[in-house]
Parts: sequence; C-alpha cells; structure tokens
Amino acid sequence: MQFFFFRNHVLDALPHIGSTASYQLMRDLLLTDSVSKKMAVNWLKTLSFIQRPDEDTVETFYTILEFSRSKAEPEYTLSASSVIHSYCRYNAECGQNMRVKWIIQSLESDFIQIFNTFRGELRLYKRMIAILKGLGNIGILSEHFVEQLQKIIPENFPPLSIRLEAIFAFRRSNCEKYRSFFLDVYENFTINSEVRIAAYLQAMICPDHFSINKIKNVLKMEEINQVGSFVWSHLTNLAKSSSPVNIAVQSLLLNDDISTKFKLDIRKFSRNYQHTLFFDKYNLGTTTDMNIIFGTESYLPRMATLNLTTYLFGHSVNIFEITARAEGFEQLFIANFKPEKFFNQYSLFSKRGINPLIDIIYNWLSKNNTENDAASKSSTNTGSQCNPKTALKRKPFENHTMGHDNCGYKIYSSNDSISIKDVNDRKTLFHKSIEHLGYTLKYDYNNPVFQFGTRIFGSDLHFFSLNGIPEYAELSKKLDVLQQLSEFLSGKEIIYTKSKLFLDASYVIPLAVGLPLSIDLFGASSIDLRTSCKLDYKNPDSSDLNFDIKGMIKPTILVDMVGSMSSDMFYAQSGVKVKSTMYTNFEVAGELKVRGKKSVTFSLSLPQNATDIFTVHSELLKISRSADEYQTGIKSRRSNSSCTWPLFETATALKVCLDYSVPNLNNAKKITYPGLLLSGPMNFSVSLAKSDLTAKNWMFQYTYDQHRNGSNWAVLFFTPGSSFERSITANVSTQPEILNASLLFVHGLSKVSSMCQLIGTNIYRRFNFLLDTNGNRSLDFSIELKRKEERNVLVYKPKMLLAINGVNITGAVGTVRTYVKSGIVQNDMDFSFETRKLQMLIRGLLAQSEVTKSVNITVNYRFQANKIESIHFQGRLTNSDDESKVEYDGNMKLKTSAHPNLNFASNVTWRSLQGHTEGIIAFNSGRNVGDSGATNILHLVLSRFHSEEKIWDDSRLYASLDVKLPRNNIDYKLFLKHEERYKNGSEHNVILGGQIIPGKEASILFSILIPRHSLIAFDVFFNVTVTNFNSCSGRLKFVEKLPKTYLINFNGTWFTEQYIVIKSKYKDYSTRLQMLKMIVESGSFETITLNASYRRVQAFTYSNFLVKYGEDPYSLIMQLNFKPDNIKSSICEMRLQLKEKVYWLNTILLVKQPLMVQVEIHLDKWRDIYIKSSVLHLDTQKELSLELNWDRNRDPSRRLLLAVDYKKTLSMDQSGQVLVTYPDRTLSFNFNSHSRDSENYGDVYVSWAVNEFVSIKYNFILMGGNNLNTRIYTEIHTPFQGWHNNRLEAGAYSFGTLFVANASVLWGENKKIEFICKSDINIDEFPFNLFVHFGLNSSFVEIPSVNMEMNHCHDLNKFATDLSLLYDSVNETAKIYSWKSIWEVSKNRQYQNISGTILVLSPHKEFWKGSLVTKFCFKNQKHVLGAALLTFNLREITFAMDGYINKFNDNMITINVTTPLNKFRKIEGRFGLMEKERHAVAQIRTPITALGVEILFDIKTLTDFDIKFSVATPIENLKQMALFTKLKRDTADMRCIMNNITVGFILTWFTNDLTDFEYSCKVFTPLKDAEDNGVVIKFLNKDKFVLNLHSKLSRYSCGFQISGKPKLPILKQLGDKVIELESKYDDDFRPPKMEDSEYNNLENMDHENFFSYNIEFLMDLLVWPTIEGMVDIEEVFDYYFTTGNIKLLEGYVDIKNNLYFPDYLNVINILKIETTFETLREIKLILRHHMDIDLENLYEKVYCTVSNLSKGVGFEVSYNKVINYVKAPEHHLKLKLSLPSDGEIDINGKMHLDDTLFQGYIETNAGKKNFSLAAAFEVKHRI
Repeated sequence: MQFFFFRNHVLDALPHIGSTASYQLMRDLLLTDSVSKKMAVNWLKTLSFIQRPDEDTVETFYTILEFSRSKAEPEYTLSASSVIHSYCRYNAECGQNMRVKWIIQSLESDFIQIFNTFRGELRLYKRMIAILKGLGNIGILSEHFVEQLQKIIPENFPPLSIRLEAIFAFRRSNCEKYRSFFLDVYENFTINSEVRIAAYLQAMICPDHFSINKIKNVLKMEEINQVGSFVWSHLTNLAKSSSPVNIAVQSLLLNDDISTKFKLDIRKFSRNYQHTLFFDKYNLGTTTDMNIIFGTESYLPRMATLNLTTYLFGHSVNIFEITARAEGFEQLFIANFKPEKFFNQYSLFSKRGINPLIDIIYNWLSKNNTENDAASKSSTNTGSQCNPKTALKRKPFENHTMGHDNCGYKIYSSNDSISIKDVNDRKTLFHKSIEHLGYTLKYDYNNPVFQFGTRIFGSDLHFFSLNGIPEYAELSKKLDVLQQLSEFLSGKEIIYTKSKLFLDASYVIPLAVGLPLSIDLFGASSIDLRTSCKLDYKNPDSSDLNFDIKGMIKPTILVDMVGSMSSDMFYAQSGVKVKSTMYTNFEVAGELKVRGKKSVTFSLSLPQNATDIFTVHSELLKISRSADEYQTGIKSRRSNSSCTWPLFETATALKVCLDYSVPNLNNAKKITYPGLLLSGPMNFSVSLAKSDLTAKNWMFQYTYDQHRNGSNWAVLFFTPGSSFERSITANVSTQPEILNASLLFVHGLSKVSSMCQLIGTNIYRRFNFLLDTNGNRSLDFSIELKRKEERNVLVYKPKMLLAINGVNITGAVGTVRTYVKSGIVQNDMDFSFETRKLQMLIRGLLAQSEVTKSVNITVNYRFQANKIESIHFQGRLTNSDDESKVEYDGNMKLKTSAHPNLNFASNVTWRSLQGHTEGIIAFNSGRNVGDSGATNILHLVLSRFHSEEKIWDDSRLYASLDVKLPRNNIDYKLFLKHEERYKNGSEHNVILGGQIIPGKEASILFSILIPRHSLIAFDVFFNVTVTNFNSCSGRLKFVEKLPKTYLINFNGTWFTEQYIVIKSKYKDYSTRLQMLKMIVESGSFETITLNASYRRVQAFTYSNFLVKYGEDPYSLIMQLNFKPDNIKSSICEMRLQLKEKVYWLNTILLVKQPLMVQVEIHLDKWRDIYIKSSVLHLDTQKELSLELNWDRNRDPSRRLLLAVDYKKTLSMDQSGQVLVTYPDRTLSFNFNSHSRDSENYGDVYVSWAVNEFVSIKYNFILMGGNNLNTRIYTEIHTPFQGWHNNRLEAGAYSFGTLFVANASVLWGENKKIEFICKSDINIDEFPFNLFVHFGLNSSFVEIPSVNMEMNHCHDLNKFATDLSLLYDSVNETAKIYSWKSIWEVSKNRQYQNISGTILVLSPHKEFWKGSLVTKFCFKNQKHVLGAALLTFNLREITFAMDGYINKFNDNMITINVTTPLNKFRKIEGRFGLMEKERHAVAQIRTPITALGVEILFDIKTLTDFDIKFSVATPIENLKQMALFTKLKRDTADMRCIMNNITVGFILTWFTNDLTDFEYSCKVFTPLKDAEDNGVVIKFLNKDKFVLNLHSKLSRYSCGFQISGKPKLPILKQLGDKVIELESKYDDDFRPPKMEDSEYNNLENMDHENFFSYNIEFLMDLLVWPTIEGMVDIEEVFDYYFTTGNIKLLEGYVDIKNNLYFPDYLNVINILKIETTFETLREIKLILRHHMDIDLENLYEKVYCTVSNLSKGVGFEVSYNKVINYVKAPEHHLKLKLSLPSDGEIDINGKMHLDDTLFQGYIETNAGKKNFSLAAAFEVKHRI
C-alpha cells in the first residue's frame, strides 16, 4: 500500500519536472497503459503547455501521436499537435524537420483514408474531428491536403461538423494565401449558412481593402438573413471596438455607413457580441467576443463560441475560447414550449409533464434499435409474451392517462374528448400531405448531437461530443444525478478542499540603461467548503408539500496575488511589489419546515460570533536586497467605517460593518500618481458580528389561514434562547370591506406595536392608525369620509383627528354640499380645522356654468388668544365667445384683515375681432384697493391689414404696448408700424417709436425701394428723430448704369448737423482690367480723391492706388514681370509714397541652376538694404551662398557673407567647407572623409582667427564576419587652456562566447577615464557558466574607480554565484563588497536534501560580515527536517525545524529559533493538526510573549484524558487565556490561566529507575505574592540531563534547576560550513585555513562524534536573587565555540569563547564577556600558543582588555631559531609587555653561539626611552 502511495506522488510530479527524460518516461507509461485514463488525460493536458520543446521532445510526441490512432480520447492527438506548434514557434524551419513532416503526413493520410471510407461510423467521425483540430493546432498544411479540404468545404454531402472543422484547420496557416478561397465560399449563396459564416471569419483574420469592399458588396446583395445578420453585427462591432488589434480594420471601415438592413431580432438570427476594455495609459486591456449562430433548418441556436483575449505590453494573448454546438433538440423543445402545450396540465413543468418527455426518449430509442422493435412486434402479435418495449412504444405528443398493462408495466391510454381527437386527426392528415410534397430536410430532428470544445492560448486541448440517445444514456448512468442528489440530501457532510496555483507568470524586458526589468505575477487560491443538507418528507400522501430541510454551509476562500516589478543590478535590487489578498469565511446553518401553504418555518443560526464575509487587503512593498520594506503610500487617504443602523442591530442582534481605506487621488490633476494599486495599501472588508452573543438562532415563521369570510396571515421573527426577548410579529387579517394589520416589536422590556385598520364601503370609508410604545399610545391618527344623498343634494362629511401621547394635536371636520340643476353646479363648503394654537373656519361657494365660473371663499382664523382675523377671496371669469369674436372678462379680489398690504383687485379683458386684438390688465394693490388713481394698467394692441384676394394691394402692420404705473410715475409707450407697397416696385417703410420718459419721444424711420429693372438698383433712406435734438438721416443710392458699371452715392447728416457725401464709380471690364474712382466730401475734413486700377496679362501684373487728401499725395504701385520659361529672371517691383517720402522694393528671381534670389530695399533717405542668395544642386556638388548688406549706400563693407560647399566623389570620398564672414571676423569650417573597405578616417577643421582653431582627426575600423572586431580612435586639438590635446580610444572584440570591450578618454593633459568590460556566457551547454567583469578607473575625485565582477555556474545539483565590487576613490580607502553563495540539491528515492551557504562582506561597521548556512531534508515525502544558521557581525541566529506531514489531518511541525537578543533568546513554534489525538496547535512562544491557539481533546477514559485549550494574543487585556485538564497514571494537571492570573495545581509522581524519576507538586493561586507554590524533585540522565531540586512558597524560593540536551544532528552538520565560510572569525580569532583535503575528510566525517550541547540552569538562594542562564557548546572538528548568558538582578552577562585546539602545540582562545555594569562593560582575553615540535619556533601571547581602561594588559613572546648550515644557528627573542600605565615595553634580543664564539644583542624600548646592550666574547677552548 505504501508503495502505491509513493508511486502516485511520483506520477503526479512527472509533468512538472520539465525534462526530456520525464517526457520519455510518461510516454512509455502511456504506451503500455500503465496509468489510469484520468491520469493519462491530465498528463496530456499539462504537457500541452510545454514552451520550448527540443527535437527529442518532438520525437517523443511523434510516438504518442502514432499511438493516438488506437485511442478514443482526442487528447492524445490534440496535446501532441500543440507541442509541435510550440516547437514551430521558435524554429522558423520546423516545416523542414523530418519528424514534423512525418507527423503532418501521418495525420493528413489518416484523414483522407477515413474520409474516403466513411459510412457514418461514430468512432471514425470523432477521429476525423480530432485530426482536423490537431492539424489546426500545428498550422502547417500540405498543398495536396489543402486541395482536398477545398473540395470538401463547398460540398453538401459531408457532415456539417466536418466541413466546419475543415475551415478551422486553416486558422494558423498562411491567411493571405487562402483568403480568396474563403471569400469565394462566403460569396456563394447556395452553400450552408454556417459554412459561409465560418469562411467569413477565416477571411477576416487578415483583411485588406479589397476583401472588405467585397464583403460589403456581398452584404448589400445578401439573400440569407442568418449570414447577413452575423456579418453586419461583426463589422459594426469591429468599427466600434477600442482594441488595438482592430485599428487596421477600422481604417478600412472608416467613413463607411454600414447599412442597418440586417439589424434583425437577436432572438432568431445569428449575431456577434463584442466588449472591449482597453487602458491607453497602461497599454493593457481585454476583449470578450461571443458568437451566436443559427442555422436555416432550425429555430434553435446551432453553435455558440466565447473568446477572451488580453492585450499586455503590445502583445495579444488569446486566453481561452469555448465552443458549444447542438443539433436535434427541437422535438424535446416543442414537447414543452409550443404554444398549445406550454405550462398546460401535461407540460414538463406540471405534475404529469414528464410523460411526453418519456415518450420522446423511447421514440428515439426505437429508431436506434430497429431490430429489437421488430422482435417486439412479433411477440406482441402472438400475445403470449410481455415485452416492455412494445408497451412503451407509442406516439409522442398525445395526451394520456396512467394505467397498467397485463405485464405489470405502466402504460398510457387515451381518455380525451372527441373534439381533441378530431384535432389530432386533422394534424395527422396535414403532416401526411406535407410529406407527399416530396421534399425532406437533411436534418434529423430526433437525433440529438452535442459537441463541446476548449481552446487554451489558441490551441484545441479538449473535445467532447455526445451523439444520439445511447451516449446520453451512458453519460447519465455515469453521472447518476439522482444518486448524487440523494447523497447530497442525506445529511452527510460534504467536504471540498482545493488549493491551486492559478497564475505564475514572468516577463523580462530590457531598459534603456541596459538593466533588465522583471515583471512577475503570482496567484494562488485555496478553498475549503463544508456543507450538508438533509431532506425529510412528512406525510408524502398529502396533496400539499410537507417536508423538512436542514443544512449548513461553511465556505473558506482565500486568494493571494503578488505582482512585482523590479530591476536587478547585480549588487543591488530595486522594485515595487503589490500583495493582494481576498478572503471570506463564514458559517451558516439553517432549517426549513414547510407544512403546505399554511405554515413555513425557517431557522437560521450563526455558530461564529464574528464573521468575515468579504475582505480584500493589499500591501505595497519596496523590494531591496536585504528585505522587503512596507510602504505607506501617499499620506492622503480616504477611510470610512460604517455599520448598520442601531435600530437594525437592536431588532436582529446582528451588526454588519463596512470598512475601507484607499489612497485619496482627488488631487491627481495637480500631482501625478502611479495609479491606485501602486499609490499605497488598500483595505476593504465587510463583516458580520453578533451584538448579542447569547443569540444563537434567528427564526422566521409564516402562517396562513383562510376562512369563508376572509383570511389571516402572520409573519413572526424571533431569536429563541437569547438573553433578551427579541421578536417582530406582523399580522394581517381581511374581511369583506375590512382590512386589519398589526406590527409588534419586542426587545427586552421594550415593546412597540402599531395597528392599522381600513374600512371601505360605498357610503363610508375610514382609516385608523395606532402606535403604542410600552403601553403608551404614542400616535393616534384617524380619517374618515361619509357620503349621504338628500334629494338632489350630495353631502360629504370628512373628518380627521391626530393625537400624540394621548393629547389631541390637530383635528378637522367639515361638510361639502353639491347642487346640480339646469347645467349649474354649485358646491357649498363649510370646513373647520383646529390645532392647539390655531382655530380656522373655512366657508365658501364654488359655482360653474357654461359661461361663468366663480368662487367666493372666506377664511376666519385665530391664533391662541389673539383676535379673529379673516381672509376673503372672490373671483369670476366670463367667456362671451361666438363665431366671429373672442372675448374674455375676469376679475379677482383678495382682502385680508391681518395683512392689508397683500390686498389686491384685478380686472382682465381680452378681445379679438377681424385682425384686431386688444388686451387690458388693470391691477390695484395695497390698502386703498378702491382708489382708481392708483390702478396699474397694461394695454397691448395688435393689428394687421392684408387682403387675401388682392395680393398686390398694400399691407400694414401695427403693434403697441402701453404700461402705466402711477405710483412709480412710469408711463411707457412703444409702437411699431410696417407698410409694404408694390406700386413702383418693392417698397418697405418701417417706423419704430416710443416714449420711456414723459415728454421724451423718439422715432426711427427706415425705407427701402427696389424698383423693377433688369439692372441692379436700390434706394435706402433712414431718419432718426429724438425730442430736443436735430434729426439724423442718410441716403444710399446704388445704380447699375451700364452692365458692369456701377454708380454709388451716399449722403448723410448727423445729430450735430455735420454731413458727408460719397460719390464713386466702379468699372469691371474683365478679370484683366478693373477701375475705381471715388470722391469723399465733408465739412469736417478736406476732400479725398481715390483713383485705383488693376491690370493683368499673361506675364505682367500691374496695380495702382492713388489717393489725394487735400493737396497731399499718397500712392502704392505694384508690378510683377513673370517669365514662365525659367530662363530669364522674374522681376517684382513695389513703390510706396507717403507725401514726400518714397519707399520701394525690387526683387529678381532666377529659377534655373544655379538658383538665385536678389532683393533691394530702399527706405527713403534712411537706408538701402541688399540681399542676394544662390543655390547650386548637382549630384556631385552642392553650393549655397548668402550675401546681406544692411547699409549699402553709406558703407558697402558692412555685410554678412555665408558660403557652403559640398563635394562627393565616386570613391566615397567627401569634402565640404562652410565660410561665414562679417565685419572684423571670419569663420571657417572644413571637413574631409575617406572610406576604404572596413576603415573610415578623416578630419575636421574649424577656425575663427589666425591662430585659433580646432582640429579633429578620427579613424574607426569595423570588420565584418561572425566575430566582432571594432576599433575607434579620435584625436582633438584645441587652443583652450588645459584642453590642448585630447584623445578617445575604444574597441570591442568577440569570439564565441567571449566578449571584451575597452575605452579610454584623455583630456586636460593628465585627466583620464578608462573603461573595461569582459564577459563569457555559455548557456547552450551544461553546466551553465557566466562570467562578467566591469571596470571603471578615473583620475577624478568626483568619479570613483569601480570594478565589478560576477561569476556564476550551475548544473542540475549545484548553483554557485560569486559577486564582488571594488569601490575606490582618490582620497578614500578602497571599499570591497562581496557576495558568495552555493546551493546544492541531492535526492534519491528516500530523501531529498537542499543545502546552501551565503557569505556577505561589506566595509560598513554596521554590517561588515554576514552569512547563512542552511540545510533541509525531506524524507519519504512526509518527514521534514531543516536547520539554518544566520550570522551577522559575529552574532548568531539558529533555526531548527522538525516534523512530518502525512495528510491534512495528520501533521505536526516544530520550529525552534535562538537569537542573541535577551528578550527573544528562544522562540518556539508549533503548527499541526492530529485528528486521531484531537489535537490542533498553531502557536509561537517567546520568553516574554506568545501568540496562537492550541486545542487538545484527548479523552480515552474517565481516568485517562488530556484536555487543553490555550489562546495567546498580543492584546494587552487578553495576553493569554488557557484551560488545562489532564489526568494520567502518574500526572494530574488542572489549571486555568487568564493573563497573569493562574489558578490550579500540577501533580507528578513516577519512578522508572534511578536515572529517571520525578515527584513534584505545584499550586497556583490568584493571591498576591503566592501565585506559584510547590516542590519539585526530578532527575533524568539519558539522552537529556535534568536535575531539579527546587521549592517555592510565597515569595521565598530555594533550589536549583539544570537541564541539558544535545543539539539536533542537522544543526551539527552545518558546523563545517560555518568554518568554511569563516563567519565566526574576526581580527582576534583567525585560525589557519584548512586544506581542501581536510574539508573533504570533514564532509565524510560522522558529525555524531562532535560534541554539541545546550545547558540551561536556574538557582534560587534565599539570600540572593534568582540566577538563571544558559550555556551552548559546539564542537566542529578542531574548533570549540561556547556561548553563555547569565541573567542577574542588575542585568544580563554574555559570555563568548572561541577555541581552536588542533593539538597541544597550537592553541588559540578568545574569551569575551559583556555585562550591563557601568564600570565593566566588556572584558576580552586573548590567548595564542604555537610551538614547533623541534622547539625552533615558539609564540605565546596573553592579552586582556577592559572597557573602562584605555589600554590592555598582557605580554607577547616570540622565539625563533634560525639554522644556517654554513654558520652557527642564531636565536631571536622578542618580548612585548603591555601595561595600562606605562604603555608598551618592547624587548628584542639576538644571540649567536658556536663552540668558541658568543655574540649577543638586546634592545629595550619603553615609550620615548631606549636601552640597548651588545656583547661578544671568544674562548679558545670549547665551552
């Protein structure tokens, strides 16, 4: 069993490996049918997404494709073809690949062979569909096969699905090549409409101007509505689309008005639907495209497609496309939805409506089983056998009743009336006569076919089809919906858990600076759905529905999405990351009880007190190399937290809250923000919480009771079991003409009820409303109306009363009497209204007849104790119309006693008779209404005379308006008269006059006469007259004396009697000659004379304007001589005279080569300007010259000269010169350029003075070929100080994978910058190697020297990366940054190990060294073991993880973390779920805090149980809440913990042996100073060591506790990597490096032999405060690392000791002690010992430093013996003493000793003092 478990894990992981070997292994398993069908299909779908397959992969899938011939699943063909397409996308010549050719030929030959022999076999039909889809995936078709498909598509005999798939097979082929064929198919009206639509869509993949025009022309003449409707909708959507892909098509459809002829009903005709959303700012968007296609044979849709396409960074990606096709469902649809049977008693939706459906199904079955039917007939004829098929075979669509035959089967017998039978007979005869017409459709309405296909990224990956009833029956049997529904309604809990990585995409693009920009998207989702439902029928024999449904649902959905955009710069990383989380979690349980329509009860329960209905949270982080930094975003935010109304919370005990917080981008117009997602974190949450925690259930109850005289129904809502009584009850009862309703709301002791009653009869109507609050009538409202008839009088008596809190607030009562007699209607009104402060009586009369309408109303009112006031309103309107006139007279009058200023009286008269209309309004207001002298009058008169019989008679129009306001002294008069005459022509006279101020009148007369004449003439006159002013008049006369000769005269006089006379004559002989003469005379200025003429011939144009003002002449003369032959020059002259001053312009233009322009300008006596320019434009020579003289008449030397010359020879040599000359300065520019093969050289020379010039020489070589070899050399000489000589050199070289580039710049004599770049990248071979070096050297202080190097190598098992950066400035010390990482992966069948090391070095004191050593091991896919050591600045953090993961309900992970921080010395974490032990834990604990939950419910017997519930949070008032209940054979633990209060006891008693026993008793109380009391005696000496002798009573503690345990083996294995990285080395502790061979031996060494132990201790003395601490000892080869921590009352003491002890001759020991004492912060003791085994070298050092001493104390001794085989040996001795007071004392000695000679030297230095002694002596005899 275990073998199969591991085998399934391996099989599931195979598709994700992504290697050729894994593909081949899966192929072998597929070919041998070694895996299940479901796993095989999942494999094939996963393999379809291989991105870059190689030739070996193509070979593998070629075998799978060959194997697909014998498999019914189309996924074999579709998956293999999708992989071949992926191969062809990255291999342009894939069509020439032999395997690809064989695959295409194999598929094509299979299709042709099957098609030629096809006789309707279902298996072969599906095989042909799969082959065509596979060829469509590949996108390569042979010419022979294309010809075959082009024959199949237009034909009618192949199946329609085959023809459509044949078109779809071209979707990835050369669109332009086959576009004309599909346009021809679309243009053929005789072809099936679906085929034509598919051909149209294929042609529209690559439309051009010709195809669009052809499609539109066909659309205008379209004969098939289905095709026309679809094409019209598709073109319309393309023209409106905002998709960037459709821009080209829209340009072809631009300015085209597509006809709406085919804008047909979407329910019956084919149509395309498209929705596009595109953001230009971000260059991304989506398009959703859907096609609904109908066929001409059926009214049901035949095919539907849904396509989703995204646009991202300029690329279009087809995410998915779903296609569904259905045929033959018409009979099923007709049986239940045709008009005469829809929702009738035998419909599918009725109680017996399933019968017709059964008839149809068995009818289909009978057609598919003709042989069985024949056998059934024979057995029926004999009558001796019972055949169920014979009993069930009957006509469909007939009405039957249920019975039984003699075989025991239910049958249907007709019991319809005779009329229904006659109708059916007529239908039968009618259908037979239709069949005799001889036409039958090639469409089987009784054979349902359904096809479904899916495309992912443009490739068909899934195809499913159902053909005929047998396959539907087989599918129904597999699904067994009834069985699944019964299981669902059985009450069994259904658990659905799914976790999926739905998005993992990355996109890398280069930036302009050369760095990569990486865009990563990651999305994961997890769902946990738990639901149950139980259906229980009650009294099934009853006609009403009686059932109970009880169920629950608990969904938990989590969706995480992470998007990042970052740029990796090798030594630094920068970017932005957005994390988004969507979360929902709630649990709802409900119960529904239905007892017919009379009683329905629904109960709802919420087990959770607080529920997160929907939560969306996003975080914005800044990506850096060290860690991600959370960003707050913009400071301005929009936040809101709102909850439901308090009334809703009180009524339901529920509170729904909505919280959100988003960045505020309202001022985005002033400040540019990156967008909402990148502007800061966002939060949105919808939560549901209980306001009353005792409320568990919410119940709704509905009851209904109907009796003979009415009905009663009630709705009740209440929360049973809650601490507060809470209910809402609504009752409604109806009786004839009476409706009663009530609503009762109860919450605790508060009760609010409302009652409503409505009574309605013909003579009496009443409405009552009552609101009661806790027994007090808060609101009473009543309104009624009584109707009574007394002879010819109708009497209405309304009544209203409003009372609040039992006090009447307002009331009204009244009577309305209506009299009707002789066409006169009279209403007498008597109505009283009263409030607490107002009393009102309204009496009035309203009368109406055919002529007169009148009203008379009096209102008497009084406010409290004030006097009675009155309001009287009277009005009358009389209509005296007849056939010849219109006349209205009316008056109104208002009189108030309290406000006399509002009194008014008004009379209105309006009369109209025979073109004369007059209206008068008289209005008088104020206290004296009857004063006629204060009456305001508005008088309007409109009159018009016109003879309709004699149209040439004169017509007159008159209008006037008079306004008189005597009180304001206003008297306005306005009038308008218009007279039109036709006697001597058309004459119009208009007079406008008026009076605004009394005595001041004004009038305007305007007259125009247009006589009847063949030539143009008109006479206009106007006159303006104002009182006390002279008249202003004018006259304009325009006469065309002769054709094209005009006389224009104007004379006029102003109010001041000033005049003006204008006489002019204009002649227009032709477009070549025009003349104008004009004289202007006035008494205000002198006479003005104008003579103007214009002449034009073919090459000559002349204009002359002569003006004379008095005796002063003014003239403008222009002349143009144009030479069209371009040989002679064209001349333009212009002359201007202003009195005595003369200005002229003379221009000469020559158009032939060289082009020349010459301009002379004369500015009277001030200046002459001369401009000349010429241009020469030849193939080998080009010249440009410009000369400007701005004072030619006085100083010809003041000029500007510009000359440009350019020459080019056939040998690609070029030269040019630019010369600029102006006074006192000449500028010159010369250049020469030469090109010889791969070498280009030349020079540039610029000068602006005799000895001041700039010269540039350049030479660059560019050699072609496969390898790059380029060189550039530039030399620049300038006259500027410090820039005399400058040089630039650069080169680039490449060979294979090697690339080298260098450049150097020299200027300012000694200023220099050098650049070098070298790279060697090998990605084609394995292992992968990458080497990059970049160097920049500079002589500038501002520009530092930088050298960067990167070396990376990896294979399948190892990844190694080295990064280094050298940063050096002129005045600074060189800084080195380094990164070194090695990661290794090793695995076999039983385990998988992942280990790695990282070492980081930097020059900063804050972080000068850091390392990471880690190793994780996964055993048997269950056991997880891992450890990590992180060091920074010699501080160490350890991480250890151990646990197992069997399945979701059986797992446990334990994590231990140690840090150098005193508050977090030890961090423990446990996460797991063990269903067998009923144990769930997710908890993290530190020495001072805890966070998490732990639940244990292990009950075996009443004397053996363990229950634990613990919750720890960072909330101040809820730090810890726990309950421990444990009873075992040797342990009893009963505790309750709430924050810092613990109540309970712990008892332990057992003795296993002398090395394992414990007796302890602890009692916990909430009493102060007596919280923890007890005695503990414990001893354990096995793998762990524990010695505990401790007692505590109140505040007194005594005893000690010691516990020790070895470290995990995996932590020991990390020690050798720590030594290798030297992460614990510093300047004091630096042992000699180990050789590589020693490292190899170390890796093979058993780490269990190393001693690594952790000890914790605690001591309590009655006379001394508690002392506790820990000691950690670790042995790694010859290294011993000891770390200790002791907690005292004054603070912590940290002890660290590093010992290197390979043998007794070499010892290095560094002891460091750190305390919190002010006088002794740090103590460091250094001990070094080294000795040769021959005693020739000796080194000893002992040094101690204390923080409060400026200098340390110690000594250093060094002895060396120098052996010389020629001379006697020498002995060197050095002694160095370090004293805190005198500083350092250095003693150096040297001694040479042989047999007879002794020489010695000693020197001592102590500060500034020096002492030396030398001695030598010789003896004659050997000493």
